[in-house]
Amino acid sequence: MRRATFLLPLAVGALLSSCLAGTPSRPLALGAPLVLRVGETARIGPEGFEVTLRSMSEHSGCFSPTDCSYMIFDGTLALVLRGEGHLSQIQADLRPGSPVTVEFGGYEVKIVSVTGPRHRTATIQVEAKPEEDKQDAGKES
Repeated sequence: MRRATFLLPLAVGALLSSCLAGTPSRPLALGAPLVLRVGETARIGPEGFEVTLRSMSEHSGCFSPTDCSYMIFDGTLALVLRGEGHLSQIQADLRPGSPVTVEFGGYEVKIVSVTGPRHRTATIQVEAKPEEDKQDAGKES
């Protein structure tokens, strides 16, 4: 009986860590806000677009602990679609309602808000790039 009591917490811990680490089995909906901690990956949309918050400096976050009307993001996103990857090093000032946008593979990755330095998370939205933007990009080539 003692062995089962010891093994149960280990099994539950292993199950939880496998669920929290890596990529979720089902993609999240496009446009839905998601909160990523440094090192976490999310799969989004029907094509399985992947976004990983690779790094975020300790200087990232709100203007003050009680004032998030101005935020700073200094970090790296790793983006993957259909086996092709892209690293984006981003240094940006954020304000509520004015996200910073990175484009890759017909998608827009928007950094909406950040917390730091203790929690070091970023709220991100991934959306399909509007069709007129895709057409305009094709005309410039």
